[in-house]
Amino acid sequence: RRQPSFEHHYRCNAPDELRRYLLRAEVVARNAGCGCDGAVVIHADVTALELAKERLAVQREVAAALAAGRPVLEVCRELAWQVCQRLEWDAWELWGNDGAGQPRLLEVQAQPGVDVTPLIEATHAMAFQPGEGLAGRVWQSHRPQWVRDFANNPAFPRAAAAKACGVHTAVGVPLVSGDETFLMMSFFSRTRRREDPATIDLLMAIGAQVAEVSRRQRAELAARDAAADALASRAKFHAILQFAPGFIVEVDRDGRVQYINRTRTLPREQIIGQSWLATVPEAERARLEALLRTVLETGASVSYELELPNANGAPSFYTSQMAPLRQPAPDGEGGAERIVGAVIVGQDVTEQKRVQAELDAALRLAGVGTLAAGVAHEINNPLSSVIANLSLAVGDVGQLIDKGLDAGELLAELEDARDGAERIRAIARDLKTLARPKDEATSAVDATAVFESMLRLADNEIRHRARVIRHFEDVPLVEAAEGRLGQVLLNLLINAAQALPDGHAADHEIRVSVTRAADGTICLEVADTGPGIPDDIKRRLFTPFFTTKPVGGTGLGLTICDKIVRSFGGR
Repeated sequence: RRQPSFEHHYRCNAPDELRRYLLRAEVVARNAGCGCDGAVVIHADVTALELAKERLAVQREVAAALAAGRPVLEVCRELAWQVCQRLEWDAWELWGNDGAGQPRLLEVQAQPGVDVTPLIEATHAMAFQPGEGLAGRVWQSHRPQWVRDFANNPAFPRAAAAKACGVHTAVGVPLVSGDETFLMMSFFSRTRRREDPATIDLLMAIGAQVAEVSRRQRAELAARDAAADALASRAKFHAILQFAPGFIVEVDRDGRVQYINRTRTLPREQIIGQSWLATVPEAERARLEALLRTVLETGASVSYELELPNANGAPSFYTSQMAPLRQPAPDGEGGAERIVGAVIVGQDVTEQKRVQAELDAALRLAGVGTLAAGVAHEINNPLSSVIANLSLAVGDVGQLIDKGLDAGELLAELEDARDGAERIRAIARDLKTLARPKDEATSAVDATAVFESMLRLADNEIRHRARVIRHFEDVPLVEAAEGRLGQVLLNLLINAAQALPDGHAADHEIRVSVTRAADGTICLEVADTGPGIPDDIKRRLFTPFFTTKPVGGTGLGLTICDKIVRSFGGR
């Protein structure tokens, strides 16, 4: 009496299928015969319409989950929950690929309030082979399977477990994309349900969508992994190249730098993308451009040498190899690999050249030393006889003078000859000192005596250019190799002499000194009155190969001297 009509949707399932009904009640006018109000109640079978709505709702919810980009396993859980809730299934399971083409259990669950524990435990214990049981059959055939009396069918290993918990009907559906089964889902019901083609079609359609998404996600994941691996490999490769001993440069066909492992002066980011030729001296660009064209056009590798200034302005020497960089031809073009650029590997050989030049100088010096030692030895033998005979002659002439013979002039000449021979002997002895092997052991050495010895050897260079001023203090012996120390002092003396003009000895001095500093250091010094050393050259004095001599200079003299002195612990 408070409302004119009433409407209610309800379920009233048949023994083997789902049924949906609509109850509608409406007021009927008063019956004069009975004197009371009444109602007409109608029960309408709306199964087809309502189940169609439920299936549509399942599809809509799963589509929303897919559109949201949720992981495939979450989408499958959403599908299972929607099917169980809307189409009245009691439990579900999800199978995936074990990597070897066999089904592998991912998840099995029952609806809230439904106890199918024996079936769940049996499912966890099973490992289905293709063609075996519900999972194996669906996986192998790629086709759905509807089993109306699952619990009483001995062909299914879990039949007894299903019977123990009252499960009767099962349906398995593959999630297929192309010819590959990505996943497989099964649903279980405690009622015996006849096969429902509409439900199977729904699950197959949704399964195909999920499988396609799974396929794409796997492909995207594989692509991301491959890209990540490529980036990681490239990063690792570049990290390794950072510690490569030489320079490694990658350029494209236009000669622009695409990669460089290290730089000499400019930051790397200022070089990437710029012309490689802009980084080399202008005088070398035409030659190197021609070499690059040869590599790009012929695919042949080339070698070349290059001199570049380092950060200090001193020359550095590089030997380089330039080779083509190839890539496979794009898909559809076919043919062999194409040349897309070049790789340049440059090795700094400055030190090797310095060592080689030093070795050459040392070999020449060793040859001179060997010759000097031989000459000194050969001179000493006849010289000893000459000096001995001169001494006898001087003694004889002295006796004649004592007897009154006028032979004073002859005596003076003989004494001069003897002094000359003694000087020759001293020079020969000095040559033997200089000719000692460079690896001779150190010992206590009289630095002043070594200085005097080298002054005698350098006398021919010095006497026409300067006067020698000596300042030798009484100092302790020094720990050194006598021959090597003599090499250092002789080099300094000759450098000093060559800094002065020839023929003006009265106008110039070379001052040599041996002094002792307050801290006990023994200082050996050579100074001259020449023009001096310009400031821009001072910082390069000990740079290998640097020389101001127009001809004949190796640029290694002071470098070797510095090395020798440091080997004694000096500076």
